[in-house]
Amino acid sequence: MARKIVLALAPTGGWGTDHGNPLEPERIRDEVLGCVELGVSWVHLHSRDLQGRLSADPGLYLKTCGLIKAESDVIIEASTGGLSDMSAADRGRTLEAREAEFASFNMGSLNFGDQVYHNSVPDIRYWLSAIRAVGIQPNLEIFDTGNLATAKALIAEGLLASPLSYNFIFNAKWGMPYDALLLAALRGMLDPRDRWGGVFFGYPDFSMHVETILLGATFTRVGFEDSRFVSGAEMKDNVAIVKEFRRVADAMGVELATPAEARRIMGLK
Repeated sequence: MARKIVLALAPTGGWGTDHGNPLEPERIRDEVLGCVELGVSWVHLHSRDLQGRLSADPGLYLKTCGLIKAESDVIIEASTGGLSDMSAADRGRTLEAREAEFASFNMGSLNFGDQVYHNSVPDIRYWLSAIRAVGIQPNLEIFDTGNLATAKALIAEGLLASPLSYNFIFNAKWGMPYDALLLAALRGMLDPRDRWGGVFFGYPDFSMHVETILLGATFTRVGFEDSRFVSGAEMKDNVAIVKEFRRVADAMGVELATPAEARRIMGLK
């Protein structure tokens, strides 16, 4: 039996309105639905306005979630992250989406390009409390090795418990660069029951995704938020990216999980 991998999609880039970036709810829905047909089972969504900026007004975000779920059983992950000067409470307004089954939150601060990506421990505690209050599952985003120490401290306090889901974020400028040896070390710090995967900002091709899958990843992610290029060619939309990834997965003999299978794999209720 072929191994099942959960494929996540982050459909909207953080750069603004150009290069075909999908920002309108209907356009995001259409691209997500096209990607689900090709094997995506999980979509990672930020609350953005029509200029592509992170927004404390969840109106467009909530509309997008509703449009997607009206036509698909894809898993929606609410993101509490993103570079902005919004408060922790404002960043957490994505949790208002009744359709969300998963919620990402970052486990520490870092220099991100020329900005500081603020994710203080009090904010982490706030998001974790808010995520638990709405009864959805957390997905811990790890931007550096020290972030795992924060996660372990929260586990020791009884605020988190394995099995957990960890998303290792590589190649953010001044964050941790991808290296298979580093990934192996990170994986070795987890509870054997935990699920994990990788995100690769600015990936030139899918070689990092492939290596991560071979090292035992439960899931991986593609999409405009991470990179709109495949093997040096700019993709016109997220569907084109997923088509290319599907070819790679098929060549590896890896099957992409359906949303129902992904829920079982990820331990979602």
